[in-house]
Order: sequence, then structure tokens, then C-alpha cells
Amino acid sequence: MNWRRLTAFVVLLGVIGMYTCVLAEEGATKKRSVYLKNTEPRLVATIKHQGPYDDIPGVVVKLMAGIEKGNHLQAGPMMIIYFNSPQNVSASELLWEVLIPVVNAEATGRDDMDKMGFKVFDPMFVAYAHHVGPYEKIGETFDKVFDWIEVNKYPLSGFPVEVYWSDPETTSPEKLVTEVWLPITERETPGIKR
Repeated sequence: MNWRRLTAFVVLLGVIGMYTCVLAEEGATKKRSVYLKNTEPRLVATIKHQGPYDDIPGVVVKLMAGIEKGNHLQAGPMMIIYFNSPQNVSASELLWEVLIPVVNAEATGRDDMDKMGFKVFDPMFVAYAHHVGPYEKIGETFDKVFDWIEVNKYPLSGFPVEVYWSDPETTSPEKLVTEVWLPITERETPGIKR
């Protein structure tokens, strides 16, 4: 028996097997639309606001002006946490918070309404998906993540978050990329239906 040929054959089978697994995982990843991850802690400049979502641009401008005035540096994409839903409260009662990761600041623990403060945004375990398209259709992506959480029986552990990866001033609405997070309780994940 030629051991070199046998060894080469076994190595070839192993390479073919690994390549097949990589292709299978790539195919599964392309089909899968909801993912899990642990987010990183980050220092953020923040403003909490009560009012309609139409107020978001004005609050963002105010927060950006405060960051610039204090010579803080933006260190990541803008995020918004939504504490209630327009399905449950009137537009004037909507409560949300704009957060922008920064450096050159100290956490103050301040949480005054409509005043800029700094705090540490704690890490979370989240189910998340990417929404590509106009903000008006982001509810469809949230519905998809909520459905996935329900099917896989994860308990919610926090409020919905949107992470804005595109600048709406320079990106067409069809190409806007937003990541939606739903904080959940971390657990073992056998049998996940993706």
C-alpha cells in the first residue's frame, strides 16, 4: 500500500469537505436575515425627547451642535432607542433617545429631558437585522425580527434600537442602511430556526 497516496487522498477529501461546509454556510448566511450578537459598551452623547418622530432631525442637529461645541469626537454611528410605540401612545407621548458614540467626554449620568448628557451605553445581547431602504418601511424589518424572536422563544430584555449606517443627506432613500436591534436574554441556541 502506498501511504503517500493514501495520505494525499485523505487530505484531498478533507479539503473538499471543508470547502463544501464553507459553501453551505455561505448559502445559509445569504438566506438568513436575523442574527445574534453581543454589542460593545460605548460612551455616548445623548438627548432624551418626548414627542413625534418628526422631531428627530431637530434633536439630532441639537446633539451634533453640542458635540461640536464641546470638541468631542464622534466615534460611531448614531443610534435611537424607542421606549414606546405609536401603536400604543399618541405622537406627543412618544419617548425616544438619540445617542451618538463619542470620545473626549466623561459619563455624567445625566438623563434630563431635551438636555445633552453623556453616559455609558451598556452592552446588550441582541437579535438584529439590516434594513436597506427608506425609514418609512423599517417597521417591516422590525416585524421580521420580532417574529424570529417569537419563533425561537427568546424573552425580550430591553427596548428597540436603530443604528444608522448611512447619511440621509448623501444617500438615496432606497440605499439607506439601518441596523435594527431587539435586546433579548442570552441563552443556549440549539435548534434556532433561521
